[in-house]
Amino acid sequence: MPENNRFKDALETYICLKKICENARERASNPADKYAQRISLPLSGKKPGDRKREISRCFGTLDFKIDELFFLDMVAYFEQIVFEKIGNASGQIRRIVRERYAKPSPFHRISASFVKGEDDIHSLRNMHHLLENHIPKYLSEQLAAVIEHRNFIAHGGRIGKQSTHSVEDVVRILNEILDYI
Repeated sequence: MPENNRFKDALETYICLKKICENARERASNPADKYAQRISLPLSGKKPGDRKREISRCFGTLDFKIDELFFLDMVAYFEQIVFEKIGNASGQIRRIVRERYAKPSPFHRISASFVKGEDDIHSLRNMHHLLENHIPKYLSEQLAAVIEHRNFIAHGGRIGKQSTHSVEDVVRILNEILDYI
């Protein structure tokens, strides 16, 4: 599946989940409807004012989690795509080096081992270092922010920094980087 189709499908799923959450919030807010009970919102024994606050809190948490999971999903797709491209490129480069780096040259037998591959790069940070001088500076900085935010989410806020990029910004940034690659 082409990379922008992966992002497009994931974005469509994200939008669908956000709308489902919004619809469920509206429905659960109707005191006459037993929907809140059916979806197991923790409302038993709550007064009407407390119920509204609890519904708002629960759906705020769901909204936040949907955003975080989508962000992680997008970065994971990006990582898969880039590492697949790195594997293909390093294989081609190794083949060229083996074929063209002739026998009288020093290290000709091991010349292909000088080429980096997926195993040498192995992380988003290393991938960023590989790309940073080969993509525009603004994209490199945005990729660094995306990686920091991914680390922030993945490590429970202990590592990395929170980003202010919107979901649409992240999709655009990652797609633009893939276009450069």
